[in-house]
This record gives sequence, structure tokens and C-alpha cells, in this order.
Amino acid sequence: MVGFIGLRSKGKYRPATNSELQVLCKENSIHLGDIDVSQVTDMSRIFMFSTRKDFSGIESWDVSQVTDMSSMFWKAIFFNADLSKWDVSNVINMTEMFYSAFFFNADISAWNVSKVQSMSGMFSNARAFNADISSWDISANTKMNLMFESAKSFQVKLDKWNLHKSANIRDMFANTNYPIEYVASWYEKVGEKMFASAFRGNVYGHLLCVKR
Repeated sequence: MVGFIGLRSKGKYRPATNSELQVLCKENSIHLGDIDVSQVTDMSRIFMFSTRKDFSGIESWDVSQVTDMSSMFWKAIFFNADLSKWDVSNVINMTEMFYSAFFFNADISAWNVSKVQSMSGMFSNARAFNADISSWDISANTKMNLMFESAKSFQVKLDKWNLHKSANIRDMFANTNYPIEYVASWYEKVGEKMFASAFRGNVYGHLLCVKR
């Protein structure tokens, strides 16, 4: 099933492309610690719809060359592995990375996301997520729409984030009970209409009066 990737070298599979890595990750009998991902730059969609329950070994992956992690754990409903030591400093795209990863709530506070340009829908419908990401450098990020949409557990203050003045934050906290005062400092940066649009469907959204 994975023969086209070649024989394991020094006990490791060594995929070079996204498609090769997807084949390996879909084979639940393969331990993730037996995969050397150091050559892979695109990890988008590799665990999309995954029913895998054992993600042990993923914590040691060398992802330092990766630039795209979009939809990586999209609807991987059992995923909640330790990613705290991942080097994501070269990642540009984290769009919908943990979309509907219902149980994910791991510590990713130390991630260097300074190059990420899109976090659109990153934690959308990630129902358990409430990790402290308040110290992230998101200054390069202009796409944050739907980032925490329906992530009903998320209650971390993000008022110290260096939000880009042209950031798209539409529906960022839609369908949640995220407190408006936790990001009150953003109001002056993005303007009244954009700020209010972040809270559509939010239980506190009615407190915002937007001029039409």
C-alpha cells in the first residue's frame, strides 16, 4: 500500500510530498513516530476526515520546512496530541487547520506564527479549544475571519495581539459567548463595522450598535 514511497530507511518512512505523506497517515497501522517528515513542505489536508485515534509520535515531527498546514486536522474528531514542540516558524497558511477537531485543546502557546498570513477558520467549531495563545505574534496575519466561529469553549483574552489594521475579522467570534471586552482594544484599529461583524451570532453581539 505504501510501497511507492520506498523501503523504510533506518526504521523510518521518508515521504517527500504531500500525497506520499497522506498515504502513510491514512494507514492507521503505521505509527506516526516512524515517519520522517523533514522533507515535506505541504501538510495541508493530511488528516482530513481522519478516524485515527492514536496520534502518538506526531509530537516529534520535524515540521520546520512546512509552509502550508491548511485543513491539516480538518474534522479529525479524535485529535488532541501534543504539538507544543513543533517549529512552525515557516508556516504561511493555517486556514481551517483545526476545523471541527472537536477534542483539540493542546498547549500551542509557544508557537512562532509570525509568518502566518491566514488563520481563517483555524479553530472554527473546535469545541474544546481554550488554550492560551495570547502571546502569539499575529502581525503578518490579515485573514482571521471565522477563526473561532462556534469554538464555544474559547475564553482567552486577546487584547494584546498586535492586530493588523487591515485584518479581516468577520465572524471571528460568531456563534460563541466570547466577551467583547477581551478584544476591546481592536475597535480603533479595524473600525466599527469590522469590529461588530466579528460578533455576529455572538451572545454579546446585540450590545454593539453599528451605523448603517
